[in-house]
Amino acid sequence: EVRSSVLEKIKQSLIEKYGHTAANRSSLERFQQLRSSLVERGFQVEVDESGTLPILRENNCPYHELASQDSSICELEHAVFEEVLGMPIQRTQCCLEGHHCCEFEPVAESA
Repeated sequence: EVRSSVLEKIKQSLIEKYGHTAANRSSLERFQQLRSSLVERGFQVEVDESGTLPILRENNCPYHELASQDSSICELEHAVFEEVLGMPIQRTQCCLEGHHCCEFEPVAESA
């Protein structure tokens, strides 16, 4: 129970730090806004615009040491990104699973 409470407080703090994206923006614009916020905080991220859906790519895991001990940090980050973006996303690659980066993309493009 204590752990859940602490993780929820961390989640809310990160959401406030990264800010919410505007609901009236496209998926691409939301991803670009999140990328900008993360880059400002020292993350090595990019938005891949080459496909039909944008992909947020973390080129290094900011929590690798922690995540290798407790992967719940990955779920926390995923939940934070969903909240900030205001849309469901999926993690399609993960450093902990042996990929060279972590990637997130929208579950479906909103109409």
